[in-house]
Order: sequence, then structure tokens, then C-alpha cells
Amino acid sequence: MNQFPIYFLIFLWLITIYVYQKKKRIIDSGTFLLSLNLICTLASLFLINNNAFSFKELKIFPFVFLYVMILIVSFPVLKYDTRKFKFISIPSRLLMNTISLIFILPTFIMLPEIITEFSADISKLFVDSLAGQQLYDDAWQEKYLGLKKQSKNIPAILSGAMSGIGILLAFYNLTLKSPNRFITVGLFVSIFILILPSISKGQRNGLTETLLVLIPTYLILQKRISSKLNNLIKITGIIIIILLSVPFVLLTNSRFDNNKINVGESIFYYAGQQNLFFNNFGLDNNGLRYGDRTFPFFKTILGFDNVPQNFWERRDKYPNLTINDEVFITFVGDFTLDFGPIVTLLFFLIISIIIYRIACLRNSVLYFHHLILIHLLIYVCSIGSLKLFPFSDISGNLKLSVYVITYFIFKYNKVHQHSNRVINEY
Repeated sequence: MNQFPIYFLIFLWLITIYVYQKKKRIIDSGTFLLSLNLICTLASLFLINNNAFSFKELKIFPFVFLYVMILIVSFPVLKYDTRKFKFISIPSRLLMNTISLIFILPTFIMLPEIITEFSADISKLFVDSLAGQQLYDDAWQEKYLGLKKQSKNIPAILSGAMSGIGILLAFYNLTLKSPNRFITVGLFVSIFILILPSISKGQRNGLTETLLVLIPTYLILQKRISSKLNNLIKITGIIIIILLSVPFVLLTNSRFDNNKINVGESIFYYAGQQNLFFNNFGLDNNGLRYGDRTFPFFKTILGFDNVPQNFWERRDKYPNLTINDEVFITFVGDFTLDFGPIVTLLFFLIISIIIYRIACLRNSVLYFHHLILIHLLIYVCSIGSLKLFPFSDISGNLKLSVYVITYFIFKYNKVHQHSNRVINEY
């Protein structure tokens, strides 16, 4: 009987994917998000049936709540279809290139240091079976002791905060008839440069999160990209995934070689824990964090006292919570652990309705600032369905701020040039 709720959740995602595909008849970003949730749920089924892991008895209602919340937030993405747009609006090229360079230049400034560290660390993975775990432990030790002054590393702050918008700009450039090749190549190179530091630290999150955003971003714009470029993207993407899978496999093998669980079990745990932890604790975690994880930067700006600046301070502040951010619980779980299920439901409904009305209930023109809002939800639902709310903590709040700021910048640019805006017909 403990397995019935997980089978029920699998059934819900299967039915949802079937209905969605029957209506859309195309593999797009919505297909990716729904399939990702199905894959995570199947991984959760494996965990329940594996004696190496232990979870409390599962209930149906938490899964129903989780399923509904994910659909509410992803609803504008599921309804968004670039095929219906007859025209595509071209924002100011100067504005697009300027924002792109704010992402590209800091990333390339860090490149020599990144390459040096990556070359030294990746070589260890080939000769030492325990190197991955050692790199991982060293990285956490450095963070804890504050040996790396991340707060003073301006290029790292800029490139990290701009990475989400950078991915959207990279693919949006490909929809234009004459994109700036220097800017476009610079954007894609910068995206993959930022994967290297996490690998150097023995972490898989940089590679995983980047792919989770790259794939649905491409899928939502694929019908606006020429067939020649589409073929090039698919071939290049397959090659890159194969190349990046090598350090991923090496890291996984190295980190779990002498662990109580084997490599395969660790992958299933990585992919399937979020549903089970949400079911056990998402609606009752022995207390709330009152936004200290989801919005600490904004709470600090508003003058709240005793706002934790990192996860160590947050865990010290809330020692009575059953679980905290040491495990995956989905972006829904991050909000219910901060605000409770009622406030989370209301907040998600309001955000989803606002974005749907702005971006989906429009005429036949595709505007870039509308796409920014859709991409924000893609970012949340892709990474957040597997792990946690990707815009949490100080760094995540800064990335969220960049989305909001660029939305209004391009919205103003569109209004300012309304009388003479340039539109290409496809």
C-alpha cells in the first residue's frame, strides 16, 4: 500500500503527457517539463523499492497537491506556442548586444583561472578513484571557512546572475535572420564555460542545471529557427552531451565509489528523492522558514532582522525543522517549507495568472519581453521539479532580479519604439 501513492502520481503524469501531446502534436518545452516530472517520479518508485533508502509512509494528498502546484506554475509554458505567432518583434540590437556583453565579458575575464583549475582538477579524476569526493569536500570546506571571497568577485557575480538571460538571448539570436555571430558564439561559449567550475569542485549541479535549461529553451524556439540551424544545433548538442557525460560519470563514480550506495543508486536518489521528501515533509515540516530561503536578499533590502545569508546560518536559525535544504524537495516544497501550503497556492495562482495574461493572451506578435517571463517559469519548473527553487538564496535572488529588470527594460524598449518597431515575417 505504501507504493500506491507513487503509482497514482505516475498515472497522473502519464495521462497529462498523453492529453498534452494529443493536443499540441509537437515535442516542445511543455513536453520536456512534463516528461521530466514523470522521470523523477519513476526514479522515486525505485527508491521506495530499494532497501538502501528509508522514507516514511506515503500519502496521496501531498502528491496531488504537488502535481497541481507544478501544473499551475507551468500552465503559461504549456499554453505558450511560438507557432501561433505570425511575426517576431526584434528589440533594439544595441540593447540586446549590450546585455549580452554584460554576461559574456565577465565570463571571459574569469576564463584563464577557470581553465587552470579545471585542467588540474579534471586530470585527477582520471588517475584517482577518490578524487571526485575529495574535490567535493574541499569545495565545501572552502565555502565554510570563507577562503574564497565570492562576495568580492564581481565577474563571478555578474556572470552568475546573467546566466539565465544569457541562455535565452543565445537561442533568441538564432531566430533572427541576421544575428551577430560574435555575440551569439560568445553567449554559447560563456554558457559552457560556467559549467567547468562546478566540475572542478566535484559537483554535478552545474552540468545538470545547464542542460535542464538549455533543452527546453531550444524546444520553445525551435520552430522559429531555420532548418539548417536546427540540424546543426541537434548534432552539436549530441556531441556536447556525450563529451560532458564523461566528467559526469567520472564524478559520480569517484564520489560514490566507497559509499554505502552504489553509483546507480546514487543517480536514482539524485533524480527521485524530491517527490518522496515532499510527500513526507512538504506539508508538515515542524515549522516554517518565513521566506529565509526563497527571498533572503529581498527581505534584507526591506529591512528584516536576522536574515540568514547562507545555508549554514539558515540551518542554525531553524534547528527544529525536520528537513531543510540539505535534500531536494522541488520548488513547490521550498515554498511550502517557507510559507505553508495555503500561501504557496495563492502565490502560485497569482503569478501564473499574471504571466499567462501578459504573455499568452496576445495577438500574433512574439515579443522578447513576453518570452522572458515564459523563460523564467521554464527555469523554475525544469530545475525546480528535480531539485529546489533555483532562484533561492542571495545568488538566486540576484538572478531573479535580472529577469525582472530585463523584462521591464525590453518592455520599455518595445513601447518606446512602438511607432517604428521592426518586425520580420516568417
